[in-house]
Amino acid sequence: MFGRLLRKASKIAQPALRYSFASSTKAGNLYTWGTRSAGLGLSFTSTSSVIETPHKVEGFDNNVVKVAMGHSHTAVVTTDGDVYTFGYCNNGVLGHNEKDVSRFEPTLVEYFRENGIRVKDVVVGENHTAALTESGEVYTWGFGGKSLNPLRNLFAPSCGALGLGTNQDRLIPTLVEDIPSNIQSITSGNNFIYAVDANGDVYSWGVGLRAVHADETQVNLRIPTLNENIKHFAEHEHVNFVKIKAVADQVLALDDGHLYGWGYNEQGQLGVPKVLGVEYIYDEIAHPTKVDDANLHHKKIVDFDMGQDLSVILTDSNEVFWAGLKLVYSPTKVNFPTEKRIKSVAAASPYVIAVTEDNEIISSSKLTPETSFNPNTGIHTVRANAFEDGQILEVGGNYVNKFAIVRN
Repeated sequence: MFGRLLRKASKIAQPALRYSFASSTKAGNLYTWGTRSAGLGLSFTSTSSVIETPHKVEGFDNNVVKVAMGHSHTAVVTTDGDVYTFGYCNNGVLGHNEKDVSRFEPTLVEYFRENGIRVKDVVVGENHTAALTESGEVYTWGFGGKSLNPLRNLFAPSCGALGLGTNQDRLIPTLVEDIPSNIQSITSGNNFIYAVDANGDVYSWGVGLRAVHADETQVNLRIPTLNENIKHFAEHEHVNFVKIKAVADQVLALDDGHLYGWGYNEQGQLGVPKVLGVEYIYDEIAHPTKVDDANLHHKKIVDFDMGQDLSVILTDSNEVFWAGLKLVYSPTKVNFPTEKRIKSVAAASPYVIAVTEDNEIISSSKLTPETSFNPNTGIHTVRANAFEDGQILEVGGNYVNKFAIVRN
């Protein structure tokens, strides 16, 4: 049954699912850089251009455990269960009871602290934010889907990703009630959300364009709905997903050593092979489809990450593969040194990134000005001195901005 889908996570894959962030030893300070300064949490004006060098975001004291970085806003979870947001505020997406007041430095989302609610995870979409509490409840806020055009609302009702049953914006966190209260993980694309409960059942809601709900009907869902398409697939194929991640308009899910994708694939980011060399034949994948693993030579996939236009895979042989950017349609090996044990990978568009056990960041191209380049391997390396010699815990940023959690 599909209740088995994520049960393996509690035994072998909890780190991949990031169910808990309680340990302060896994927390650090936040460094950001990128091309949209509003979502960087730095004391720059909204007219600032590219921030090439990682800057430490003020206001945190080695207590950042989770960062969700969207197109133009960012959310952060700290060790005490608080949520901070910053960036452009469209339709109340920052959660400060303000519809369009942007914040360029981290600002506490007071609702959770005032109500004694501890948050353990947070995700962001194009114009919404969602939080998962330690008690397994989901809260959402931001754009509800209501158009400024009254005729469009009358004849073609739109849909947001809040899962609250209406298309009204929400300026503060609002409890999603039509869902079990034992949710274990959440993930979000541009305008949709996935949630997995303690039984392994997957719920999804939001805009259904580009088959993000794993079917071709592209139906919009205003409330959380048990995803029967994924349930049927899991039962029929006997798969047990241990990690699901949504970004932009696509989804990847990891089974025991294999990866499956659905949704938008115009850049080849899902790693599904072309047919007869026709580049755009799989622009949109309507059902969970196995990612091409021919180049992996029977190696098991142990982790992955996905950006808006590429994906990155880590195998049990400490090798890294990637696909996307309209360049690679089947996962292809990256020439990263295998003698350095890789702790994690990141698809920080357009970079393929890995964090090594010796506290270095290696990437496929120049990630920051502090990067050193090896002409023999074509690999770029960012060392810890770019982050004040701290311990690099995580690197990410699936859109245009990047972040690192570093323990100083």
